[in-house]
Formats: sequence, structure tokens, C-alpha cells
Amino acid sequence: MEKANDEIDLLILSKTVWLQKSKLIAISSIFIFAGIFIAIVTPAQFTASSTFIPQTSEGGNGGGSLGGIAALAGISLGGMSSSDEISPNLYPKIVESEKFKSMLTKVMVKVPNASSDVTYSEYYQNYWKPSFGDLIKDYTLGLPGKLIGLIKSDRQDSTIQGLDIGIKQFSLIDQEDFERISEQLSVNPDKKEGFVELNFTMNDPVIAAQMAFSAKALLQEEIIRFKIQNSKEQLSFIQERLEERKLEFELIQGKLAKYRDSNQNITSALAKNNLEELQAEYNLSLEVYTELLKQLEQAKLQVSRDTPIFMTIRPVAIPNIKASPNRFLIVLTCAFLGLFFSLGIIFGSQFFINLKERWHQES
Repeated sequence: MEKANDEIDLLILSKTVWLQKSKLIAISSIFIFAGIFIAIVTPAQFTASSTFIPQTSEGGNGGGSLGGIAALAGISLGGMSSSDEISPNLYPKIVESEKFKSMLTKVMVKVPNASSDVTYSEYYQNYWKPSFGDLIKDYTLGLPGKLIGLIKSDRQDSTIQGLDIGIKQFSLIDQEDFERISEQLSVNPDKKEGFVELNFTMNDPVIAAQMAFSAKALLQEEIIRFKIQNSKEQLSFIQERLEERKLEFELIQGKLAKYRDSNQNITSALAKNNLEELQAEYNLSLEVYTELLKQLEQAKLQVSRDTPIFMTIRPVAIPNIKASPNRFLIVLTCAFLGLFFSLGIIFGSQFFINLKERWHQES
């Protein structure tokens, strides 16, 4: 009995659709033509990519034999090895920072219509022209966002206030560049295999490749800067201590030489005692100074050991095939949306008709 009812319901639904097939075809056709229009006017986007593997070398023990001797001079050097590591999983956070995006806006790119290289920001201000598809997108799908932005008015150009509070200020143009870069740049680390893929998407394949190359270089520079920060600080610390000990050593050396010259023929016990004290002070200063010279070389080696090495698996290349849009998928999606929307209208209208008839019968 239940099976028979299901068959009756399917027959009724099929009959309803058949009787209103003209409405189904009309609505679906509108969606299909809209999909074709969207697919045609949507500008092509090209993605330039690069894949690399970050490699770091383990730091050795840089303490050497200086530990005890340096302690006598009041110097605590500690271990020279640096354990600061940046996980590839944090690379996306680096490129999302305003500092990194600000550096990208200043990247120089070659533009066909420009007499010289221009920055990324200058390209979008003076050379890039929105396509018809971009305008359609901005004033259709993007219109609600524009209206909300005007209503909320939560943006304020802080640079016009003329205040210097020691904090970096970004203009509204900078913020627009940052938002655009957020959409164009992506960094995808593979946790399992250990490689990192960087992508930069733009409407111009040549400029996209230039930006991908620069973004990769800037990202690696930031990682290197963070990784060797500790060892470079230790190197600077040793260099400062070495300069101090050098001055002290030269002073003691001069005092010892002067004392010897002025007491060559004196054989008193007091003179010998003073000479021995000066000689001991000189020997200690010389030993500390010599060991600091060794430690300086170790610190320089440690900076080299801590510097990450990036092995490029796939270098940046100018893309020849567009990454988007998939025009066939756009049309197919619109066709399905039109089918579902038209069926919803047909069944919805039939439901209200039946509901109205029942209401009249009951009344």
C-alpha cells in the first residue's frame, strides 16, 4: 500500500512538472544564459607557484674552553647553539602580517606600458584597469559589502591625524593593497611531506610570476632573520666584549713594558713582586683576549650553521594556463541552480494552490 502511494505521489509530481514545463524551461534558460554571461565576463586569473623545502642544520656546542676563563673576566657566554625554529605551519601567519604585506607593496615589477619598473602599489593605482567582469562583480556580488562599508564607516585614515606615537600607521590605500594581497597570496605547508607551496594569483601571468618570486624571497629572508637573530645577538655581544678586553689588554701590556724599561737594573724584592703581579695580570688578560678571539670565530660559524637553507623543488615560472574561472563549471552550476529554483517555484506554487482549494472547501 505504501509503495502504491509513493508511486501515486511520483506520478502527481511528474504530472505537475510536465504541465508547467514551459515555466521550468524558461527559468532554467534564464539561469543558463546568466551563467554563460558570468563565464564570459569573468576575467581570467593566472597562478604562479613555487615549491620549496626548508632545511636547517643543527648548532654545535659553542662554549669551548672559554667558559671558565670568561667567567673569571665576568663574562657569561652560555651555549652558542640556537634552538629557535619556525615551523612551516607558521609561514601563512608570516605572510598575513601587515609588515610582510607592506614589504610586498613595495616590490618592483616590470609593467608593459610603463617606462620603468613600478611598485606593486603603483601598478594598481596607475596601470591596472578593472575589467567589465570586475565591475559587474563589484556592483552585484560586491554591492552589499560596499553598502555595509559605507554604513558602518569603520575605516579611518590614521595618517591624516598628524600624530607621531611611535607606532606604524597605514593609509587606506595600504589597507586596500593588504586586502588584495590576502586574496592573491597563499602559502600552503604540507605537514606530512615537509614541503611548502607558495602561490600568487593575478590577472597578468608575467606580473603574477614576479610577485610570486619576490614573495618567496621575502618569506625566506624573514625566516632567516628570525632564525639567526639569537646567534647574531651573541656574535654582537662577543664583539663588544672583545673590544673592551682588547683595550684592557693593550693598557696592561703598555704598563708592563713601561715598568720593565724603568726597572731593568733594580733587584729589590718589592720591584720583583710588582713585576710578577703585572706579569700575572698580563697573562690572564692575554688568555681571556685570545679565547675571546677564538669565541668570535665560533660565533661567526654558529651564525652560518643557524642560517636555514631552502631547497627549491619547483621554481617560479610564468603560468601559461589560467587558474580560473572554470567557465564550464560556472555554466553547469547555474544550470543546476536554475533547475532547482524552477522546481521550487513549481512545487511551491502548486502547494499554495492546493492549500487555497482546501481552505475554500472547508469554508
